[in-house]
Amino acid sequence: MQVSDIYIYIMTFAHLKYYFLVIFLLVSIIAMSQNLVYNGSFEVRESIYDQYHNLWSDCPYNADHFDFFQLAKAKGWSNPNGPYSFYINGGTLISLHSTSDFFHNCSCNPDEIPTWVPLCEVSTPRSVWYRNYQYPRTGEGYAGSIMILKWGADFSVDNGEYIKSKLITTPIKDSIYRLRFYINKSNGCSYSAKSQGALLSATSYSYGNLIKGIMDSTLIPQVLNPYGYITDTINWVKIEKDIILDGTEMYIIIGSFDIGKDNGRYEYHSAYEFKASYLIDDISLYPISAPIDSARCGPDTLICLGNKLRLGKSNIKSEYKSEYSFEWFVLGREDSVFSNKEHPEVSPDTTTTYIVKVIDFKFDKSTDTVIVNVIDCSEPTKLTVYPNPTYDLVNFRFNSPIPHDMKIEIYDVSGRLILQRSYSQNYEKKELQINMSLLASGMYFYSVLIDNEIRFKGKIIHIK
Repeated sequence: MQVSDIYIYIMTFAHLKYYFLVIFLLVSIIAMSQNLVYNGSFEVRESIYDQYHNLWSDCPYNADHFDFFQLAKAKGWSNPNGPYSFYINGGTLISLHSTSDFFHNCSCNPDEIPTWVPLCEVSTPRSVWYRNYQYPRTGEGYAGSIMILKWGADFSVDNGEYIKSKLITTPIKDSIYRLRFYINKSNGCSYSAKSQGALLSATSYSYGNLIKGIMDSTLIPQVLNPYGYITDTINWVKIEKDIILDGTEMYIIIGSFDIGKDNGRYEYHSAYEFKASYLIDDISLYPISAPIDSARCGPDTLICLGNKLRLGKSNIKSEYKSEYSFEWFVLGREDSVFSNKEHPEVSPDTTTTYIVKVIDFKFDKSTDTVIVNVIDCSEPTKLTVYPNPTYDLVNFRFNSPIPHDMKIEIYDVSGRLILQRSYSQNYEKKELQINMSLLASGMYFYSVLIDNEIRFKGKIIHIK
């Protein structure tokens, strides 16, 4: 073996160690996720190749098609692959595909979509497709599926579309998890549906096998809409259920699980007359025992002018921080987020109200506020003593708050110490009071000491 061979061997071994370390860290992070659904709010985008136009893009700009992928730009999500095929009219082969869509506000940005594509085809809150107008429940994106498509009499089912994703990791066997997602009816569709649900499985079903399994009742969703026909086009409707999992589940599929004929209900005339389309957002699957934190600022506080303060009282474990989002802003400037950290450091010049908005791993939102009072904590440079002469009470008013280790001493004309008071730091007070009613009438001298050094002195006339 030559020296060069030894060098190559050592370098290769070093690279392997680095490679396995990276893999270990990634696996550790994934294993510590509380929400097992990756990208459940459709915020993380992935660039997909468009073979028809020879370009890469991570922003959806049109409706999905079985060979013109748009939903896949929501990283981790896809339509069930393949067709559902069947024969009608004594021999005509029909092949249907699931083509759920991805909506994101980037679709209205001319810098993010091809120049020949009309703006806002699949944007949020407004989109041309299905004539939606709906803000995402959180973030900037959501998915959309036709959950009922009313076919003709020759079709045996009124099947719809589905969205599918692989879980971050398998759940813990025989543990209780909460599965939750939100839906909203599209404005532009005439029909409503009632059987929206979520299926967790160990198998990544093709579209054809999924439809067949629903038809013969071998695929039964763990979570199903309990409310009947959902017609709300304004509010997001929460669908959730606590379930015990067997630990083999690796995939989540969301869509309609009643595909029989006449399973939809006609609501009103619209541009999309024979469809029931729904938007889907904020999907989560997490142990019901998972620790949860929220927006917590603590009590109002005060700081000295020029000092710094770290905001926030939440205490999220480091391994879970990536599943939370923070937005800090100043009251009156809500459109200007100044930090996305859990505990940002601030140094305000004046009294300021800070607001934090937190979205946790299950996409619940919480808000809290804190007032930070700012005061000038420099040592007093001016003192007013009043009333002088006084009958009983005398006030010592300073031009800044009471500093640390302040003393006021009262002496008689012979120089004898008659009275002494000590004070601790108090940022909320600039004035102190001493009762001289028990002293004899006459002239007295005062000294104000800070850190045992005389800073102010003068005389007081006491009258009985």
